Amino acid sequence: MAPRLVMIVASTLSLAACMQQKPTNDDVLAVTDTTAVYYTTKCTHPNTDGESCDRKTCKKDSRTSCARFADRCTQTGHTYEGNDDAGTCIREDHVG
Repeated sequence: MAPRLVMIVASTLSLAACMQQKPTNDDVLAVTDTTAVYYTTKCTHPNTDGESCDRKTCKKDSRTSCARFADRCTQTGHTYEGNDDAGTCIREDHVG
């Protein structure tokens, strides 16, 4: 009986971990830095906290598009305006 209970608890905890939202470090607006690793991103409107962005742009390069940036933007609750070539991620409370 005890081994079965351990398995049930372990399975439940594993499922709960999988169902959690993505960590905030996946949030493309979490930092104000400009990157040009694959696609180029630039914070165009820093948040008043001085550490995150309210708007960040993306522009594709020869190696990859902005598709992952757009996906990460919407998956963390923001709005993406644009396409896979270029676009802007906007913090939800700054849309409009």
